[in-house]
Amino acid sequence: MNDKGRKVVKKIIATAATVLALGPMAAAAQQTLIFGEAAPNRGARSETLTWVINEITDKTGMPVQEQWAGALFNAAGALDGIGSRVADFGTVIAAYNPTELTGYNIADLPLGYTDPWVLMQATDDLMRSTPEIQQQMADLGLVYVGGSTTTALDLGCKDKTITTLADFDGVSVRVAGTYGRALSDVYGVIPVRDSIYNAYQGLDTGLYDCSMGYAYVTNALRWYEQFTSYTKLGWGQFGGVGLVMNLDTWESLSPEDQAAITEIGKQMTNHFGEAIQAETQAAFAQMEENGIEILEITDAEREQLLASSEPYIAEWVERANKSGLDGEALLVTFRGLLDKYEQERIEQGYPWER
Repeated sequence: MNDKGRKVVKKIIATAATVLALGPMAAAAQQTLIFGEAAPNRGARSETLTWVINEITDKTGMPVQEQWAGALFNAAGALDGIGSRVADFGTVIAAYNPTELTGYNIADLPLGYTDPWVLMQATDDLMRSTPEIQQQMADLGLVYVGGSTTTALDLGCKDKTITTLADFDGVSVRVAGTYGRALSDVYGVIPVRDSIYNAYQGLDTGLYDCSMGYAYVTNALRWYEQFTSYTKLGWGQFGGVGLVMNLDTWESLSPEDQAAITEIGKQMTNHFGEAIQAETQAAFAQMEENGIEILEITDAEREQLLASSEPYIAEWVERANKSGLDGEALLVTFRGLLDKYEQERIEQGYPWER
């Protein structure tokens, strides 16, 4: 072997020795995570997800390749996309996959809690403390990282005005989940199933008169350009909007990196809670500036909405039981967590205000 050959061999041996000495740390540092998201990179939730991505890179040293606005999969396809490792992590929405994500779907039930932080904290607590739900996620090739919410479910309309529940009859509405079924079955809405990210076009083309919506996304998705009225319902939220990681990806990480990502996920609710509080205020200001009429149903009609939701809640309990969960026990636990965090909010205020 000549001198050049010996130098090459020495370099290979030195490199191998360095990798062996660093062990898992070297492997983690070289790993790039792929993040896939159906939503566009704007608005309060995307800002929170960007914060999560930056925190992961900062705390673990792993760079993240970001794919936004459905570049890898749409909202309904995220479950399969992340489960099959098209992306290492991203957002799944339980309302689009209620059968597969039965346990997580509990956070979408119309239980009347409209404070985003309360729902997020209660849901996050339930997801982390319930092995049966964690196993459901694992069976799909997923690990729960952290949660967000749609905030209070309201209704935005174009050239229609909803002031009472009677006004729903015959109105076409982009619907989702249990809320949409109740509007259709009980109140005569003509339901249209469509992605939230298509609502601008759906309203613009007259595909439907109204869209279920949430104040904070009206700016991110520019819905204020389509709405002529916006009605607050006080009915509930979609809280099954979670950041999840592919199970194989998770298991490839070191315990230290897993712990870091878990902590980042726990902090996600506070970060998002503060962000959407500001975003919601800005959204209502923008709607007022655009001359959108902002309405609210009466307390009596809100109670009517909640009462009409009970059969669908009972249906979820039955579905949960069939999936191997104790639906009634989970519902009791979840309501208790909602009460717990609502009381904490009343007594201590939001964490970012303390």
